[in-house]
Amino acid sequence: FDHTIFNWYSAKKSMETMFTKQLGISPADFTRAKDLQESKSDHYEIDEHLKMLSEISNVSLPRIRSAYSAWTKSLSSHAYKDALSLLRTVAKKSGTRILLTYGDRSNQNHFIRATGVGTYFKSVLFSPTKVGKVAALSKILKRPTRIVFINDDPAETMLAIEKLPLLSQVFLVERKDAKYTVIPASPDYTVVSTLTEIKKFL
Repeated sequence: FDHTIFNWYSAKKSMETMFTKQLGISPADFTRAKDLQESKSDHYEIDEHLKMLSEISNVSLPRIRSAYSAWTKSLSSHAYKDALSLLRTVAKKSGTRILLTYGDRSNQNHFIRATGVGTYFKSVLFSPTKVGKVAALSKILKRPTRIVFINDDPAETMLAIEKLPLLSQVFLVERKDAKYTVIPASPDYTVVSTLTEIKKFL
């Protein structure tokens, strides 16, 4: 989800800018609150980030939550356009579409719903670990005839290839504005710069 369908970096920057303009919270305090929250948890959690931001900035939590709630209406604009284009294409085809996401379940579910991309998938699998993502997928894909796997994380993808030998096509998206900006070449997968490039393979 993050960095493949959802541009988390642009959303995070937009959120930071919103808090600065509306509540006078500095970018430094925004980042400090995020870093402190993540240091106390295995995953990013938006609600805990907002609580920490209130403590650091001395802006009341109700005001922060109100501003954040209004801002979430813009979250759909942070879904990658090429990802939406591919999702609209595959929605017209037969087959089961499954979204796998790594992170805090409540947090990821919040962003999936807010961006509106969840409607393109039959099911969404949440996992607190990267290994768990692959394990969850292997449990529901029994004797698949064809699996197309799309991801952004090279190490996680190699694990999927190892554990799911029946994968028929594997794609890694290399985005300059995402976490994995340079993906090493491999005969095990195809590297694309946009998800629309995958359409010709389907």
